[in-house]
Amino acid sequence: MRRLSLLILVFVLNGTEIMAAEDSGQPPATGNTQRHQLVANRMRLTPEEAKRFWPVYHRLHAKLSVLMERRKKLITAFGENFSDMSDQQVKNLISGRLELEEDWINLLRSYLPKFEKVLPARKVLRYYQIENRIRAQINADLAEELPLIW
Repeated sequence: MRRLSLLILVFVLNGTEIMAAEDSGQPPATGNTQRHQLVANRMRLTPEEAKRFWPVYHRLHAKLSVLMERRKKLITAFGENFSDMSDQQVKNLISGRLELEEDWINLLRSYLPKFEKVLPARKVLRYYQIENRIRAQINADLAEELPLIW
């Protein structure tokens, strides 16, 4: 349970940094900086492409931060009620998680035309692949830390 509390704390702090950074237009000084740098290194953007790409990227991530906040609340609710969740709490958790996934996909889908306006199709695909890999790693890390319910 202590590991779960620590995981929630890290998630809360990272979400706060992401939202503060989006307000300032700069990447935050921790995990999101690493994400930004990872995307920058793997995208191989020309200077002109970079000028067009990063504003769209930052707008997307401002909206993704809202979804991350919802995810944080789900994880917090799970952590607070882990040992004695009612059937209704479990159902709410499942529904909330599925709605979050739908919203995540819908947001990425809504940004596809925006990225297509500023980058060639191959680079748009590359960006979505990079984001997918980052998200898969985060999900794997969370899955490793969160206990299975009994």
